[in-house]
Amino acid sequence: RVSGRFVSCVKLLTFALAVKIYEYREQLPSSVMLASFGYQLYLGTELTLTIGASLVRAILGLDLDPPFNKPYLATSLQDFWGRRWNLVVSNILRVSIYNPIRRVATPLVGRRWAMAGARLAAFTISGLMHEVIFFYLTHVR
Repeated sequence: RVSGRFVSCVKLLTFALAVKIYEYREQLPSSVMLASFGYQLYLGTELTLTIGASLVRAILGLDLDPPFNKPYLATSLQDFWGRRWNLVVSNILRVSIYNPIRRVATPLVGRRWAMAGARLAAFTISGLMHEVIFFYLTHVR
């Protein structure tokens, strides 16, 4: 079995390589640049959250759930969003938005429509939160 530290080092090195590729963006196909950007987005986020989790473990002695579950192995959008990408937020949205709306709406509109409405509400809240984060990160006073 490969150790977690080794995997983290490999991810860090491949992240640095993906960043370095931008120096050659004029010579590379746009599909390579797009794949590199997606890889940077995933790895940059994962490495940042892993460093944060390591600090929490070192300072408080708490083990946090991993933020991702190999999203590159997803077999569908549902698998990607629900079981592999940003698991912390996915779990929060499921417990606080999806489950309550589905539970309340099922007797009113049936299971199928309740699930669709709950899914739409969770994605809407997620989208609004992304907008709030983007606004506060880019807002110039």
